[in-house]
Amino acid sequence: MEGDTIMKKMKWLGFTFVAILMLAACGSNEEEATPAEETAEVDTAEVKSAIMREYLNMTTIVNGVDKDLTDYMVSEATLEGEELQTAKDSASVAAANAAAELRKN
Repeated sequence: MEGDTIMKKMKWLGFTFVAILMLAACGSNEEEATPAEETAEVDTAEVKSAIMREYLNMTTIVNGVDKDLTDYMVSEATLEGEELQTAKDSASVAAANAAAELRKN
């Protein structure tokens, strides 16, 4: 009889363990998932905003130092000879200055 009692206890212990596992597996974590999803959305918005600010900053920096490059691009087709070479040289210096300014920031 003592062996039967131990077997019954083992069966109940096994049943209890399986029941606990099933309840844990079927449990809902919706409350914990929602804040993480909202945080991810907020982080994405912050990242997009930071990227846009950086892009606008770069545009302002480049526009401040690339006048000769822009002038060359606009007038390249109409220039000839020494004027064309002077415009190319100025454009090259302007491009180098723009790159240097971007590296600073």
